[in-house]
Amino acid sequence: MVANKQRRGRTWKRRTRIECYKPPNLDEIVQVCDRQEKRGGKGRPERQMKAFRQLIDDCSLIDLGYEGHPFTWCNIREAPHSLSERLDRFLANQIWLDSFQNYTVVHGMAAYSNHLPVICYSSSEKRSTRGKLFRFEAKWAKDEDCERVIADSWKCDIGDNPMNRFKTQVEACSQNITHWNKIKFGRV
Repeated sequence: MVANKQRRGRTWKRRTRIECYKPPNLDEIVQVCDRQEKRGGKGRPERQMKAFRQLIDDCSLIDLGYEGHPFTWCNIREAPHSLSERLDRFLANQIWLDSFQNYTVVHGMAAYSNHLPVICYSSSEKRSTRGKLFRFEAKWAKDEDCERVIADSWKCDIGDNPMNRFKTQVEACSQNITHWNKIKFGRV
């Protein structure tokens, strides 16, 4: 246990030296920063949280906040053994903030995971709260055509920044697979 704490401290010091000199930065770090970010179980040591806050300050990073549920992880146990924590967060430096002035970070919903997705939307994106959830079917991977449909979907290069481009590619992939599925298998 002591060795893990020492390694964590050394890792944060190394990361500080690296992160503080990187170009525009949007990062996702898994760690509790404050006592209000944890419910249930034994509290985190204050010095550990303070060290993490110091890492954020040393790298001139800013927590982008969030909309939605306050915790991003739970251990999926019943009370009194349940634990919930805000482990996942987006941090950005000033260069990133100057480049992307209008953003929203949302703690999404997860059906089959103990982690909620943390999504960063730019102002130009429309957030859809309706529509059918896309789920990849395992049987598709066994079909030779599936790989081609996915590869073709990732060839689209639309968007004014990498985040929008990635979102567009994911949307194209889900739409193309859904269309291919209806033709190949009917409604699965």
